[in-house]
Amino acid sequence: MANRSKFDLQLEHILITIANDYNLPLTPPGWQKPGDLQMPLNNLAEHMNRYGVMVMVADKHGHDEISLKQALLECTRMQGQFYDYMVTQLYATQSGKPMEANYYEADDFLVLVMTAGVAPVIEVMGLQLIPFVVEYYRQPEPPYRVLLRLADLVLEDLYAEPEQSLHDAIITRIRPMLSMKLRPLRLIPSVFTPAPPPADMLLEGDEPSLEDQRLDDEFEPDTGDNPAAQEPRRTQPASVSRRTLRAPLPDWRSDNRPER
Repeated sequence: MANRSKFDLQLEHILITIANDYNLPLTPPGWQKPGDLQMPLNNLAEHMNRYGVMVMVADKHGHDEISLKQALLECTRMQGQFYDYMVTQLYATQSGKPMEANYYEADDFLVLVMTAGVAPVIEVMGLQLIPFVVEYYRQPEPPYRVLLRLADLVLEDLYAEPEQSLHDAIITRIRPMLSMKLRPLRLIPSVFTPAPPPADMLLEGDEPSLEDQRLDDEFEPDTGDNPAAQEPRRTQPASVSRRTLRAPLPDWRSDNRPER
């Protein structure tokens, strides 16, 4: 896979690191360095989800260290509350053990990793919920029928009855994610994403990498009362990479909520 961007190479390194850290049998034989992976990165991420390890790529632009941690905690709390609700409603005997979250940081992005005891819920969050949030993030709110379709897909994947109360609760928990402070980047395709043109209609170099999803000049993340977070970040040389070791996040259920 030639012509890989710095962004994609760093993401490959992080995904392989996650696979090793979480003891997932997904590292290809003979893999030694970024660029060796022959499968698309979204395929690797999908396999991780099927092992109960959810990954979400997010943009760091426009954040300083403080606002980034606040955004991470807000995002984790939303995901954790969604997970807790679904487990309580559908897997009551397995409720009580919360979702855990860690993150891995690269130069311009990070990868949030979420794990928990009920793998089917984690899987549906990674394969349905997060891609939907990416698709509609900071966009006009999708019509109710679209939100209802997502709720249907979530319940179908969990073999749950399509009760109105479940639909309403899922939609209520999804809406705040569409305007959270942490901007997710597309990794796993969404069923709500328009289909790309056939491969034989694409010119060489037409397929965008994850790097092309960076914030445009008009987008400013919500950083609260911290104006320093609005200052543009200095780009580091390609040879310099930030840490990619796992960094745990505090328990999202604690009372230590981000400052507003």
